[in-house]
Amino acid sequence: MVYWNSAEVGWAVFGGFLISLSTTLNLRYYGKVTGLSGYFNTVVKGDTSQEFQRKFSFLAGLIFLPVLMRFIFGYYIIYSNNYVQYLFDPEVLSVALVDNWGFTIGGFLVGFGTKMANGCTSGHGVCGLPRLSFRSITATVVFLLTAVIIATFRSYNPFFYNGAAWSQGFLNALYWVGLVLFIIDQLAVVALAVTKPNFRTALTEVFQSYFFGNLFGLGLVLSGMCRQSKVIGFLIWRSTWDPTLLFVLLSAVLFNAIGFRLVLSRGAPVNNDNFDLPDATANPDWRLVGGAVIFGLGWGITGLCPGPALISLFALSHVFMFLIMVAFGQVFFEQTHKFYVSRKNQNHTIQDKLLDQ
Repeated sequence: MVYWNSAEVGWAVFGGFLISLSTTLNLRYYGKVTGLSGYFNTVVKGDTSQEFQRKFSFLAGLIFLPVLMRFIFGYYIIYSNNYVQYLFDPEVLSVALVDNWGFTIGGFLVGFGTKMANGCTSGHGVCGLPRLSFRSITATVVFLLTAVIIATFRSYNPFFYNGAAWSQGFLNALYWVGLVLFIIDQLAVVALAVTKPNFRTALTEVFQSYFFGNLFGLGLVLSGMCRQSKVIGFLIWRSTWDPTLLFVLLSAVLFNAIGFRLVLSRGAPVNNDNFDLPDATANPDWRLVGGAVIFGLGWGITGLCPGPALISLFALSHVFMFLIMVAFGQVFFEQTHKFYVSRKNQNHTIQDKLLDQ
């Protein structure tokens, strides 16, 4: 029997709409795809050559409203009609679903896979499917199927389950550290704008991107995407399958199919001369497929991808291990890929010299 909760489905559709609104506005004003794994990679490396200011502002906006809700309401909201809306899983449920090894290995797989495939659920799913990108369609199908297979396999053959919760004193300390980091992160957004010589332009870019991030983050938390139990319940194929998160994806993709079409019918984005989008007709390759498989494994194990994980960092203590490993996985792929390309070029150079003799 399929699990069904009409209120949760309604929130999923509304959350998907907010995610769609965020990505459509980002396309309208900057002509870019909203890829959260790429944004995360740029910010972690401090790469100023890759629109650091805009991406940092977006991610700061992404976490603002959900984290504010976490500090005000806790893990759930109780409405006047006694309806309970869960925003995050409690700590004890999170560590029961995924232990420390699961967070560590799953985080590495998510980081390595998203970098290898050039995208995750946001870039390929939310933004690629509405454009009918062949590569994004392939990547989304592959990582979804992989995640379903590994999550379902874990449910029947348990591994990386039943982790140990940390002491309450340690959790309290992490809470205050998280609060301080959250405040610093938000103040850094203002600093990004006021320290630039072209103050007005920088301020506009910072706060536009921050607002777009607000919409995306609110969509994630209201839709249930920040609940590992909800994501894993969607990925596990069983008699009590929970289809709620399917409505998040369908809502975001369908609204974006309309919004992107309207935006792209205009000559250029508001703040750039041209749209800068991946070629929707490009064919998939083995790097894309392999990266999607690896990402799907990590997502299926943990129920986390970069966007929801950034938000959950301020609600679930073990997620910081996941994010550290996501960053490590991305950098590890970059370095191994550079080494591979360098060796390949050296071999070609040697072969060319031998042919010239």
